[in-house]
Amino acid sequence: MPPPKRALSQPSLAAFLGGGTGRSPKRRAEHDTDAELQAALQASRAAAQEQVVCPLCAQTFSSEEIQRHASGCGDPGADDVPGAQEAEAPCTPTDPDVPACKTEEVDEALDADAAEAACMDPCADDEDDDKDALAGNIPTEAPSPTKPATATPPSFLARLLGAQKAENAPPKARDTKGRVRRAPFYKVLEGMPIAVDAFSYGAIDGCVAYVLTHFHSDHYGGLSRKWTHGPIYCSSPTARLVCSKLGVDAQYVHALPMDTPVRLPGTEVHVTLIDANHCPGACIMLFEGRQTTRPDAPMRTYRYLHCGDFRACPQQLAHPALQQGVDIVYLDTTYLNPRYCFPAQPEVIDACVELVTATVQGHKPRTQQATLPWSTSRTQAAAPADVLVVVGTYSIGKEKLVLALARALQTSIYCVDTRKYHIYAQLEDAELSARLTRDPTEARVHVTNLFALSPDALQTWAETLRARGMGITHTLAFRPTGWSFRGGDRGVVPDAPLAPQVPKLVPPTFDRAALAPTRDSTADTQVYSVPYSEHSSFYELTAFMTALPHQRTIPTVNVGSEAARARMRRWTDAWLRAARRQADAPLIAARSAMYY
Repeated sequence: MPPPKRALSQPSLAAFLGGGTGRSPKRRAEHDTDAELQAALQASRAAAQEQVVCPLCAQTFSSEEIQRHASGCGDPGADDVPGAQEAEAPCTPTDPDVPACKTEEVDEALDADAAEAACMDPCADDEDDDKDALAGNIPTEAPSPTKPATATPPSFLARLLGAQKAENAPPKARDTKGRVRRAPFYKVLEGMPIAVDAFSYGAIDGCVAYVLTHFHSDHYGGLSRKWTHGPIYCSSPTARLVCSKLGVDAQYVHALPMDTPVRLPGTEVHVTLIDANHCPGACIMLFEGRQTTRPDAPMRTYRYLHCGDFRACPQQLAHPALQQGVDIVYLDTTYLNPRYCFPAQPEVIDACVELVTATVQGHKPRTQQATLPWSTSRTQAAAPADVLVVVGTYSIGKEKLVLALARALQTSIYCVDTRKYHIYAQLEDAELSARLTRDPTEARVHVTNLFALSPDALQTWAETLRARGMGITHTLAFRPTGWSFRGGDRGVVPDAPLAPQVPKLVPPTFDRAALAPTRDSTADTQVYSVPYSEHSSFYELTAFMTALPHQRTIPTVNVGSEAARARMRRWTDAWLRAARRQADAPLIAARSAMYY
């Protein structure tokens, strides 16, 4: 018996999403979830969980739990790292046999702890979220800066007043053992009073500006409506999300323009935002200014490039702001491992589009011909209405793939999670906003939680839509993550010259033939894990770092031990040597203006 029509209520959609009811407590009481549907979805989701071992701590987690665990695992504790003011920052490699212990993209749905901190219900179906409360309310200038500390020793009265002020100051952020959490060395720019993606450490001594690279929870962690520690600088889309989704008071949030140097108030530093080729609103940032927190620093302009999370591309290197080179690169080293030379992002997108188009036309995928009886039985081209495409994502990210599939099918986009709908509507993407719909039967491309893509859950979802009159013959689901790539040992070593080894790093060509459904796929419901990443592959990191004139690299991922830092330093040193040798001729030629 098909599910009743009320199975398409928000609680049922949230069940498919895999977490929460999708409604505020008041509305949850008014709308009961369809018990049978919810039980089936939860059971299928639990069965689909894979066990993953963290490469740093060797503990075992489910595929969903590892997403929340991994980002914090490599973050050094208070006793393990130098203070934020320490000048020297060692470089950090990953183990040659395992990837960095940072997720491809951390699950961006607010977990229970973040929701409590933000005093919000992350799944609340609140119509107020539709309202752009920030329209015209995001200030472009920061409040008056705090006066820097003087070099003269404080008087007794000053020390007394300082002690009284400390007693009344808000409590410092602490870890689970009650110790004060100190910002790691790579979170505070060397010699500058600026912290980047360091909100979970409370007020950082000496910092007058806090910068957010993008709206992913492992970067904005610590932000809530209780934030009062200082001004926050970020891109316009990120600013809107910080205020509307995290509840941060708009007086602290300052949206900066793209590609334009802007002086950060209270500092002598200018910052230029450059598209990170990551998620919407994500930026790599060029900081230019003197070192004012190091009395012994030479009086000159320092140039730091903070990459946050990014996917390196030639367009970034061609930016006018980077033509002079930089002193330090704060580098996203998620995939600093020669095993992870996964395909170019446009190739993966084209392959997924080709697969969907061929399926619509009744063509059989070239990889699993013997296991797809429904393909051989179809002699005529199928109507576009026969195919439902489901894409697993986090609350932000993977939009390029979603939009490409929607264009191919000439259809709207439906977000299973209401919160994701409101986020998409605030990304300042005209095409994405125009394609959004609140009616699931109007869209052939549905976006849901990355871990809800089990065949059983997808089949139940398709049956629910059929009961509402939607013609669905086949369901194709895509699980896009760089961790799905399984590259072997390429025999590349950092101690040998890089130029002769570059051919070994060239990623394989990726097309429709490389796509194969997972083993638990069925004849009419297929799930594909595709190597789609919004982080730089090792090949792209090598191309970027050998083409960018720089003096030093500070990795920001997997920096939890000195042994790891020593191993990673071998690769960053190799890139530096190659960059100096290839001053005018890049080691790796770009395939196009957009990707390597």
